[in-house]
Parts: sequence; structure tokens; C-alpha cells
Amino acid sequence: MLGDVLFDRSVLDSTYFDTLSSFRPIKKKINGESIFFKGRNGEIINNCVPCALSVKSVSSLSATDSHYESRLEYKIFTSPDTDIKENDFLLIESCGRVYEFKAGASAYYPSHIEISVSKVVRA
Repeated sequence: MLGDVLFDRSVLDSTYFDTLSSFRPIKKKINGESIFFKGRNGEIINNCVPCALSVKSVSSLSATDSHYESRLEYKIFTSPDTDIKENDFLLIESCGRVYEFKAGASAYYPSHIEISVSKVVRA
């Protein structure tokens, strides 16, 4: 069983052509005042960890009062050793582009983690 997991992990690792950096919200006291840092200003947890960014689904275009909106849902696959928690801010570099996401629910497997993320695109 362990040999199968290690083999599965090595196969999946060979498909990780993207990189993931993650930041976790943190509260710090500065001059006696509590300040909350989030997004890119949060505590860096992972830096340039290999991963795979995959489009899970694309919704149809919908109209609101002021704009059109389409929801793109993504999944990120990475090593089970990667420390990711729900609500972490994620920067993914894929094909020369940088994507920003908020981590959603994750599914943990012996060979990998699947992290659900979504991004709203306005046109």
C-alpha cells in the first residue's frame, strides 16, 4: 500500500508545472495597537511550491445592474505536505500569469491535496 501511494505521488508530482505561494491572515501588535494583515500582507506560509492549476467549471454569462459576470471555478492540486487552510490567500503562477485566489475547502489524500478555489471575473 505505501509503495502504491509513493508511486501515485511521484506520478502526480511530475504534472505540477505551476507554483503556489500562500499567505495566512495574521494579527500583530504595533505601538500597542492590534493590526490585522491579510492577502499579500499576511504571513507567508508557502513560497513557490509546485502545483497544478485546473479549471473545474465555467458558468454562463449573467447580467447584473452594472456589469456582466461569469464565475470560473478552479481546483489546485499539490503535495499533501503543503500547509493550506481555508481562507488562505493564494498566488498561483501558471503559464506566465499570476492568479489570486482565496482557498476554499480542501480534500486530503495520501498522494495529494485538492483545493477548491473560485474567482469572479467582471466584464
